[in-house]
Amino acid sequence: NVLVRIPGREEPESWVILSNHHDAWIYGAGDPSSGTAALLETVRAFGRMKSLGWQPRRTLVLAFWDAEEMALGGSTEWAEDNAEILRRKGTAVINMDSVVFNGERPLYVGASPCLHRLFREVAADVPGPDGKESLFAAWVRLQNSARELGSVDAFEIRGSPSEPLTDPQIDDVPLGDDQTPFVEFLALPGSDMYYGADYGMYHSLYENRHWMETVVDPQFRHHRVMAEFQGRLGLRLATAPLLPLEPAGTAAAWERAFGDLRARVAERQASPRLLRPVERALKRFRDAARAFARERDETLTVESWPLRPIPDRLASISREIAETEKAFFSEGGLPGDRWHRGLWVAPPRSVPGLTEERLPGLRWPLELDQEGVLLSQVSLYTQALDEATSHLHRAQGLLTITSRPAMP
Repeated sequence: NVLVRIPGREEPESWVILSNHHDAWIYGAGDPSSGTAALLETVRAFGRMKSLGWQPRRTLVLAFWDAEEMALGGSTEWAEDNAEILRRKGTAVINMDSVVFNGERPLYVGASPCLHRLFREVAADVPGPDGKESLFAAWVRLQNSARELGSVDAFEIRGSPSEPLTDPQIDDVPLGDDQTPFVEFLALPGSDMYYGADYGMYHSLYENRHWMETVVDPQFRHHRVMAEFQGRLGLRLATAPLLPLEPAGTAAAWERAFGDLRARVAERQASPRLLRPVERALKRFRDAARAFARERDETLTVESWPLRPIPDRLASISREIAETEKAFFSEGGLPGDRWHRGLWVAPPRSVPGLTEERLPGLRWPLELDQEGVLLSQVSLYTQALDEATSHLHRAQGLLTITSRPAMP
């Protein structure tokens, strides 16, 4: 692994990780070198900024992982070796593996729900590949076009073709690239993104520089877009006065997943009462996330908001926001799987034939008719949701204090 750390000035104990892997199966012009080239450009830009005296608010960790093709070896070993410090300091992981292997297909983004709003906001500020429209506009346009074409390369757009998208579709965080150990083992927010989907040159001798320069991205416009996109995402996370994670997005995603789980309970003719403690805790979390979002948006738009007290107060609020996401963690792991410790997503290996990845600690024992295990997981999930709710209440309380007019 090759890692660089740019210490934060105001919140050095909060780490934002931008990453890619540098090992390749053959020549690797797409996987991973398109992502490596893009992140190197971002690192070069940060280095230039640092030479001019710039320092981020939060610490930036720029990581090039080794041995990704060998079961995510480099990122997993680093996450395991530094698990204790990452649970304390880790804030988010913005990973890019291969960033372009078909520029005619839509941009794909898979991210933890708390990051979805940030991705859309930043995309509106990044010029698209042709420079004539924003990345946001190009993203939506290509997704609508892809819906009409259908899925020819494992790329799927949800919804009806008769109802065009107005916001780009963002999937849940994918499992399988270098964000995986941070999301599944440490319960940190993470993401992955790229242009294209399945491609025939993958891991072959033909995935070389000639293919990239003549077929895929002759003018390297998509490389430029992805370098700027990852760099701006990192800048927002590392420099925004208030950490730009969105707990309301997490709550909405959990509600959708819980609705699917409840439907599965009915299909299996299990008692819906088993899940009621989680349902009540989820409602408390949703209400707290919405209340915090309202308070935050009202506070941050008040013109008379006193500026001088902001740094110290916002650092405390940002810590509570980060801890909200990290609450969805089980020290003892999932049922029958001690390595996977995140409560939101995990690969469904424990249940043959299961494809659902969300809420694994509840889904697995339900599918396996393990009522005793399910009850213990209900207690664990309820406690995690209530812990997240407590962090949001503290964050909202700090915002309320901050937004009071200064005494004359």
